[in-house]
Amino acid sequence: MKRTDGQTAVKSALINLLFPLVSVAAMIALYAIAAAVVGESLVLPKISEILKEAGKLAVSAEFYKALVFTLLRALAAFAAAFVVGSALAVAANRLKPLKKALAPIMTFLRAVPTMAVIFLLTLWFRSVFAPVVVAFTVLMPLSYSQTAAALASLDDGIFEMCKVYKVPKKKVLTKFVLPQIVPQIADSAAGNLSFGVKLVIAGEALAQTAASLGGALNLANIYIDTARLLAITLIAVAVCFAVESAVRLVALLSRRWR
Repeated sequence: MKRTDGQTAVKSALINLLFPLVSVAAMIALYAIAAAVVGESLVLPKISEILKEAGKLAVSAEFYKALVFTLLRALAAFAAAFVVGSALAVAANRLKPLKKALAPIMTFLRAVPTMAVIFLLTLWFRSVFAPVVVAFTVLMPLSYSQTAAALASLDDGIFEMCKVYKVPKKKVLTKFVLPQIVPQIADSAAGNLSFGVKLVIAGEALAQTAASLGGALNLANIYIDTARLLAITLIAVAVCFAVESAVRLVALLSRRWR
């Protein structure tokens, strides 16, 4: 039975790996066909040309500097949004008047078009800070809503039981509250951080931020260097995927807390 269970787990893992690989291979094949049909590097450069540009970026100290600064901006925006959004959600969960007061503000922030936020904030703030403020403004309401939903999912019966048996508040928090909400919040945070990287890059591109992936994309666009543009885009996608996968791994490990 154990051997069968092990074989089933291996088979499931292989299937989960196979389908994404097939999907990626299909996209590459379709792009290669489209590039061959178009036959114009300025429109659709060949895969070999994109890989050549990616190779140049891989040995460029300036590119790594831009990558690090972009990631730092994304992490700063994500951390600030998470702390502020979660703190407001916890406070609103305990204070109903505050919850009612925050409702229209959060609704407004969620409803404002992302591009409008990017355009306005890149005008109001310096190019170094604008991308961080852009990502914070978009991510904070998300963190608020996700934490509020996690808190709302808690079973009130558990708290009543804890009161009856006079369970210490610290133990209620560590044994009942956190094990239930941390996996939900961590899972949501994975998508938020990846989204934050994309928001920061968009803000950098419009603000023309020096030493940034967005700035590098903007320069490639100005010089109509499509191969370089696509190479930077692919690297940005890979970075987002790596960041999101890392946070999802943390979320998966946090589920063992339950």
